[in-house]
Amino acid sequence: MNKEVQYEYIINNCIETCNYIGEFKTEREKIWLVLAEFLNYSRTKNLNKIRNLGEEIGEWLRGLPSCCTVDFVDYNIVQIGKKWGFCRNETQAANFVKNWWSQCGQRIVELAEVNGITLNNVLPYNGELTIQEQMYE
Repeated sequence: MNKEVQYEYIINNCIETCNYIGEFKTEREKIWLVLAEFLNYSRTKNLNKIRNLGEEIGEWLRGLPSCCTVDFVDYNIVQIGKKWGFCRNETQAANFVKNWWSQCGQRIVELAEVNGITLNNVLPYNGELTIQEQMYE
């Protein structure tokens, strides 16, 4: 299955920007916001120093951060897996659910790369500047 459908799910269904200052017109701005908010959670404030960044972001997503809310109910996750063609039997469904969080985290990391985000330029979100101001500071 093409990862594009997974990227589209993250960008269009999960990232919530209404609680933030500024408009979020691009994928790059939305992904930057998620990474900046993740840094508020992370003990390490440099994304390049986190060894398994996708897994760490996946663990953070389990806490249902307000900026990025992926589906969290197993039934809904399986339905997404069926729609994407990953869950054709019970074993595949169980594996899909088991790997859901780390895969969502990994897709966010990949979206950062696709959108040209240099990980060491992302700083924790502080609410004083818009993401756009942070991006181009």
